[in-house]
Amino acid sequence: MHDCLEIAAGQGDVATVRLLLDHGAEINALASKLESALRTALWNGHLDILKLLVSRGANVNSPFDKAEYMPHPERTPLPRAISMNNLELLNELAGKKGYPLQAAVGYFGDAVFVKDLLDRGADPNAQGGIYNTTLQAACIKMRNNSSEEMMQIIELLANSGADVSIQEGEYGTALHAACCSCNVPIAVVNYLLKKGADVNVQRGPYGHALQAVAYRRTPDWSSFYQLQSMGEHLIQLLLDAGAEVYAQGGCYGTALQAACAGQSEEVVRLSIDHGADPNLEVGEYGTALQAACTVKALDTLGVGRDIIDVNVQGGLFGSALQAAAYSGQTPAITLPLNRGAHVNARGGKYGSALNAAVIAGNWDTAEVLLSAGATPDCHMLSEPDEGWLQRVLEDDGQGGVERYRKFWEVQKAEREVSAHAD
Repeated sequence: MHDCLEIAAGQGDVATVRLLLDHGAEINALASKLESALRTALWNGHLDILKLLVSRGANVNSPFDKAEYMPHPERTPLPRAISMNNLELLNELAGKKGYPLQAAVGYFGDAVFVKDLLDRGADPNAQGGIYNTTLQAACIKMRNNSSEEMMQIIELLANSGADVSIQEGEYGTALHAACCSCNVPIAVVNYLLKKGADVNVQRGPYGHALQAVAYRRTPDWSSFYQLQSMGEHLIQLLLDAGAEVYAQGGCYGTALQAACAGQSEEVVRLSIDHGADPNLEVGEYGTALQAACTVKALDTLGVGRDIIDVNVQGGLFGSALQAAAYSGQTPAITLPLNRGAHVNARGGKYGSALNAAVIAGNWDTAEVLLSAGATPDCHMLSEPDEGWLQRVLEDDGQGGVERYRKFWEVQKAEREVSAHAD
């Protein structure tokens, strides 16, 4: 009966739709391709069917009734009505309780339209969809709006009662969304803080707002330095608001690790100036990735060189040297080596920095390590560790295993030749 209702709605057959509903057809059920009768009527422009469905209780917010199919704000009926420029349809939807205000904000970001919806009684704190709240959607989706337009809409929402402290959604909170988006002006972040946003709340993939700012990136490399400068000012703003620079959480562990991963040298320096510990072992990569990147950044900046322990053990790669070797950062290899990094330190995912370079196919890096005294496994073992190579196969594929075996053979042969020559 679900498919029948959808088909009838798509054909504009009012009598059949009414008959099916009278006989118990589930009005919000999903049919083919996860479509609801409401969406089918909408896409086919059948306003009479749409009015009938709405009058019988069709959900204009969510075409999906399963959690795993949480609707994207732009796929609900309201923005479709907007894009069709169908004012009658728009008024029909917008006049109902609970229409998706966040879809309107994210889809067009028009302050006049948003104000009109708010004046009609839209709830700025209604929750659902990818971004959970209208404020969070505004901070992420209004990428094409000017700073003034974005600020105007944020203020409209806040003045209408939008709660900056609501959590959940893809980014956790509106503050997190604003901090990780390179398109959001500093004024918006400052405004959210003044409205009571908690600068240290742990939410979303970045854990806390400071880490989100530290990893800000842009696909437009022409604006890279502008982004760096903005990130530095945002970090300072959050620190002034009480952000804890040593707070742990999120995918990178700390703001300093996030700044290193984002190659933000100024943010690295600012974080360390405010007490961030570059030797702190936290997160999947421990201090390894952090130390490898931090050494490079601080060497360029000429600050904090003496506070980094390049031999701290921990994390996925075990050492900064192994992390840099696997990622192919040859310049980042020479810096810790010059500072006394142990070239033959054992541990981590690949056992040694040399193994990591070989398996990744970073031969320039492998040569640097060999020149620094790195010892190949074939000098210490009689046969390759097949159990370990099986794990390498699973993570790095056949190519990684073959590179290791070939390197083993070459190094073993060279050693034998050298032994005979002696």
